[in-house]
Amino acid sequence: MSVSLQITSQAPTHPPMTAAALQHFTINFTATNLPYSSDLVTPNSAKFNATRRVMVTLLDRLLKESSIGPAFLGCETTAFRPVRQGDNTGVDAVCTYRKEPSAPPLDRVGLYREVTNRTRGTTQLGPYRLDRDSLYVNGYNEQTVLTAPTHPPTTAAALQHFTINFTATNLPYSSDLATPNSAKFNATRRVMVTLLDRLLKESSIGPAFLGCETTAFRPVRQGDNTGVDAVCTYRKEPSAPPLDRVGLYREVTNRTRGTTQLGPYRLDRDSLYVNGYNEQTVLTTPTHPPTTAAALQHFTINFTATNLPYISDLATPNSAKFNATRRVMVTLLDRLLKESSIGPAFLGCETTAFRPVRQGDNTGVDAVCTYRKEPSAPPLDRVGLYREVTNRTRGTTQLGPYRLDRDSLYVNGYNEQTALTA
Repeated sequence: MSVSLQITSQAPTHPPMTAAALQHFTINFTATNLPYSSDLVTPNSAKFNATRRVMVTLLDRLLKESSIGPAFLGCETTAFRPVRQGDNTGVDAVCTYRKEPSAPPLDRVGLYREVTNRTRGTTQLGPYRLDRDSLYVNGYNEQTVLTAPTHPPTTAAALQHFTINFTATNLPYSSDLATPNSAKFNATRRVMVTLLDRLLKESSIGPAFLGCETTAFRPVRQGDNTGVDAVCTYRKEPSAPPLDRVGLYREVTNRTRGTTQLGPYRLDRDSLYVNGYNEQTVLTTPTHPPTTAAALQHFTINFTATNLPYISDLATPNSAKFNATRRVMVTLLDRLLKESSIGPAFLGCETTAFRPVRQGDNTGVDAVCTYRKEPSAPPLDRVGLYREVTNRTRGTTQLGPYRLDRDSLYVNGYNEQTALTA
């Protein structure tokens, strides 16, 4: 059951306009002395619960003693993930604090440096040894600098990362691909890393390229295909321009035969993303002149169902529970969005993941929705669509049979937090 708490205090020295809004930020790091195991992907397993409790306690203690301490409310571990083939464990957490309207935005650089100092240069958090380059505070990270002996100190090269995402259409997804160190996972990971390394070493970024690491396999089209997510690393000289993701996208496209072939894998030609960049296939509508061709555009919907307890079957594509829940969610979202202002252009939604929320008492739902956008049309109005979805779900409380957490709705990353009146 979702409860929205509004606390009112008769503080005569504050006018009503000083209401404090809830704000979130992320913390990510890697524990090098915590080997990853499949138990860490299973909410409510003994290993998951014990590790989650320790991480939350350590983060809460750390941040309560920081400059954000007076406004800090708490952290929630959202995921554990395998790093370096499962030898280490990555930790993802979302933390919450109160922000007064007159207060400046979160100083993520300052907070990053505080956390660095309080973890001995990002090496120690309680019993855990940390990878010193792994800390991110709300997406901010200061990479270790590699000094190249043949260059003066001013030309030191910093490590930079970029992402590669694509879908293999002749690789059916199986639960083994969600299990690090399974034979299927390891074999597929090795092949993908080898293919990506070979591809990028022969590209324009080749001289600076260091390597890729497959971070996840995910089900696409109900598990008929497999999505591949990878993070690649290269050295960037201070004087060099930022990564040309458009140019690199086009190189990768050309080197994979128009995004159709990577080694033994057939690719979905629309599935390639390089550091978030993608050039969608254009659909020509016969009733329009060629100049008004409509491009496919995507947006995300995220929310939490409070009366749907999370179970491990929801992490297993093609399980009876997964399929039944996915069908219901897709039907409800399609019906909702077809009746919205985006309805005439709307094509459909696909549930991409279910995730545990509040230690598995609730289930988070992530979906990607698609629509046609005419060249002359403005970009998606995510604020307006967010408010439409809010209104059509009774203030983000009800979607079909599901009760919703009223603060959990995000439309293409946009969310309006409930305000706490101070």
